Parts: sequence; structure tokens; C-alpha cells
Amino acid sequence: MSNTDPATLKGKNAVIVARVSSREQEEGYSIDAQLDRLRQYCKRKKLEPIAEFVIVESSTSGDRKKFMEMIAFAKKQRQTVAVVADKIDRIQRSFKETPLLDDLVNKGKIELHFHVENCIIHQNSTSMERLMWNMGVLMAQNYVDSLKDNVNRGKNQKLKSGEWVGLAPLGYINKPDEKGRPYIYVDEERAPLIKRLFETYASGSYTIGEMVEFAKKWDLRNKVGLNKPINKSQMYNILTN
Repeated sequence: MSNTDPATLKGKNAVIVARVSSREQEEGYSIDAQLDRLRQYCKRKKLEPIAEFVIVESSTSGDRKKFMEMIAFAKKQRQTVAVVADKIDRIQRSFKETPLLDDLVNKGKIELHFHVENCIIHQNSTSMERLMWNMGVLMAQNYVDSLKDNVNRGKNQKLKSGEWVGLAPLGYINKPDEKGRPYIYVDEERAPLIKRLFETYASGSYTIGEMVEFAKKWDLRNKVGLNKPINKSQMYNILTN
């Protein structure tokens, strides 16, 4: 529970942040539920929402463009802004953002309001309040790490069973076997072209760029996406696999 004295808080305006990790979650109830709770929270705390950021992106991978847009908006404000989120893990699932957020808090640019944890981090937060924040981040990171462990265990089990993990490389196709289990078969259409690529490149007479042109000439295309021709990066990956 937060023991923050309301008199010590400077933020009167609020930036509401609702985040999900994927578009599938966004289409469910999560975003709407978060926004509703946070608007009610602002009313109770007498905060005036000046912006709402709906973020559909992972908090553990990529450059977090929408998150950084929110940070840039908050930094532009002349007065301290209360960044209001449903939970600590809606803002961060690792400590990589902590130096940035901590710096803005210490400079009085933002205050962090976490609804579920009932925790507010501001310039004069006590060591216990900051410990709550750090513990929340630690638990969020542990959750992500546990998911990775589960995924890795699943991959290892598939490999032990002789199953290929993920999408088969170009020249093969993913297709269930007669028992409905995931299996890989030779792609009768592309496999001869892949073999031809290796044989041609093995001569040592051609560059990767020239191999790309050969693939275009032979009409070798990707099997996913827009069925586009093989680009230079993909050609390199094929020939060095």
C-alpha cells in the first residue's frame, strides 16, 4: 500500500497508458478495461487526463516506439505529469527502462502511478515505495523469463522427438503427417531451384548479388508473405545455412 502524502505530489495533469503485447489482446477486453479503470483512478485522485496512449507492442523486444512517444510527450509538458498505468508491468517488464524513468522522476518531469499495486513514485518517494516499484519490475521480468523457459522446454522436447522447430527453410514445407503431427516435406517446386543455387554458388564464380539475379531469373520466390523474390539478405542466409 502506498503511504504517499497527496500534498507531496506535483502532478495535476495525467497521461493514461494502456498497453497490450499483441493485436489479438487489443481486440479483446484488455485495453477497454484498462482505460476504464485508469479514468476512474484519475477522477479519484483529482488528476486531469491530457492524453491517452494505447500501446500495442511488446515491452521486452524491439525499440518500443509508442512507449517512447509517450515519454517524449510527457517531457514536453511544462509541469509535472502523472503517468498512470494499470500495473507496473504495463509500463515495463524489465529494468532496461528504469534509468530513463528514474531520471525523469528525479527531475520532477513525471510521477508514476500504478493502480493495481497502489504505488506512486515521485521525487520524494521513500525507499519502501521504490522497493515496491523495483519488486514489481522484478516479478514482471521473472514472468517473462519463465515464459521463455517454457518455450525452450517445448522446443527441446520437439527436437528430442525428431520434430523441426518453427518454419521450415525454403525448399521444404511444413505439413502434418498421416497422424496429424507436424512434419516437414521436400517442396517439390522450390527444392530443385535451391539445389541449383548451391551448385551454382559452389563454383565460386558468383557473388551473392549475382545469385539474387539468378533466383529472379529462375522465378524462385518466398513461400510466405507476398510471395516476393529472394532478397540479398535472404540469399546469404540460404547459402550459409
